[in-house]
Amino acid sequence: MKGNSKKDFVVEERAQLEALASPKRVEIVDLVTAMGPCSAAEIAREMDVAADALYYHLKKLVGLGLLLEVGKRASTTRHETLYDVPGALNLRYSLSSSPQDVLKKTIASVLRLSLRDFTRAIDRGVMGDDALSGGREVGWLSRRELAALNAHLRAAREILRAGKRGRGRHQIALTWATTPIARQQS
Repeated sequence: MKGNSKKDFVVEERAQLEALASPKRVEIVDLVTAMGPCSAAEIAREMDVAADALYYHLKKLVGLGLLLEVGKRASTTRHETLYDVPGALNLRYSLSSSPQDVLKKTIASVLRLSLRDFTRAIDRGVMGDDALSGGREVGWLSRRELAALNAHLRAAREILRAGKRGRGRHQIALTWATTPIARQQS
C-alpha cells in the first residue's frame, strides 16, 4: 500500500502538545495534512469559519513548527500564505518523561473534536455505508498482540493519509485511544 510520502514528524515537546490541546488547532493541522499546501481561506472554508478566526492559531502553529509557511499564491485581492505540515504528525510520549497534565488535555481535545464530528454527522443525517461508526472494545492482550493492534492502527492511518479529495470521496476521521485499563486494586 502506498501511503503519504511525508516523513513522520514527532510531536513531543511540551509547547507543541499544549498547542494541540485546542480542538481548533487539531482540526487545522488535520485539514492541512489532508489537503496539502493550502491557504487560510481554504482552511476556513473547510471549517466553515471566517479566515480571521484562524490567524492567531496559524501563527501559533507555525511558531511551534507544527505548520510551515511554504510559499505564497496570488488571490483575487492579495497574496495568500500557503501552509503545510512538516510531516505526518505523530504524538510521542513516555509516562516517565512527558508532561502528564498536557498529555491528558491533548488527548481530551482530540476526543472532543471526534465527539463533535460524530454528533454533527448524526444531526445532518450523514449515515450509512459504514461511514459513521463508534464503540469501545476491551480485551486482554499480550505484548505481541498489542504490537499487532498498533500495526493495524498505523496501517489505518496510512490509508487515511493517502486519501485525497475528489469526486465520490468523503472526508472521514478516525479517532481512537488505546489504553491499559487501570482498575483500583481492592
